Amino acid sequence: MEANPLLITLVALCEATGIGLLGSVLLRRFPLVRPLLGIVLITLLAMITSTGVVVALFGFSPEQAAIELSAACVAALVSLNIGLLRRVDGRPVTVGAARRTTAPPRWDVVAEVSRDLRVPLARLRATVESAQADAPSEQQSHLGRISTDLDRLGDQLDGLLRLSRIQADGLDPRPSPVELDVLAREVAARFGTIAAERGTTLRVDVESVEVPADRTMLAEALSTLVITAIHHGGYGGTVSISTGIDADRAVVTIDSEPGQAAADTGAGDDAIGLAVADEIIRAHHGTLMARLLPHRHRRHLRIPLG
Repeated sequence: MEANPLLITLVALCEATGIGLLGSVLLRRFPLVRPLLGIVLITLLAMITSTGVVVALFGFSPEQAAIELSAACVAALVSLNIGLLRRVDGRPVTVGAARRTTAPPRWDVVAEVSRDLRVPLARLRATVESAQADAPSEQQSHLGRISTDLDRLGDQLDGLLRLSRIQADGLDPRPSPVELDVLAREVAARFGTIAAERGTTLRVDVESVEVPADRTMLAEALSTLVITAIHHGGYGGTVSISTGIDADRAVVTIDSEPGQAAADTGAGDDAIGLAVADEIIRAHHGTLMARLLPHRHRRHLRIPLG
């Protein structure tokens, strides 16, 4: 069968959805003492089965099949650990939620899992690089996408490990006077090329605002919000950055207006990066909030002026 990307996506989606629904029914009818075990098995089975069906239908080579199946397993495990990290006391943790009074001791577990997952990731990278060296031209783009996905998984592992460390030990900002308007312009300039490549219009409308903050940490938080907004907007979208003062707080607002091709970008919110940004703003006694407005998505952070 011809390897049409849309058809491959539909087949994989149907297989994974079917197994997920079946698994949810089974878990309801036959509750486990440890339901997490069932979730792990269902997730792994859904990803591996959908990948296996695609490999069988579209006649991938044994080497490609091994790479695809291995990548599916690693992706499933990474996704599960991200999901677990985002749950506290059975409820999802959202940006802007009230600070937790207690947190489960999971730093050591996450560190161990991250180290364990680096081994298969390294092997997959080596396998893909070896396959790319000998693969025909029509397979180069396919292997390139796998390599990109592996890099993203590696970045997610690094972010997951860092977020867990932050939530376990906290942050220790070193405040100094920071001009938010200058920092906003610097962040916008840093992502100007990326925005242009994606067809995104990047606008900056700032007024002079100074706050006591750790400049490096604040720059990281702003960078995460801006790049997330650029991805959210898609081709032809608009991202606007503004600063101002509201009562005794400085406010930075980042609006993302989606373009016509926003649904085709294939990129979602960076959940780990946003969680780190939230921790940074909280460490500065501020808040980070998200709002979905008509025709735009808005995130704004508020930090005390003094």
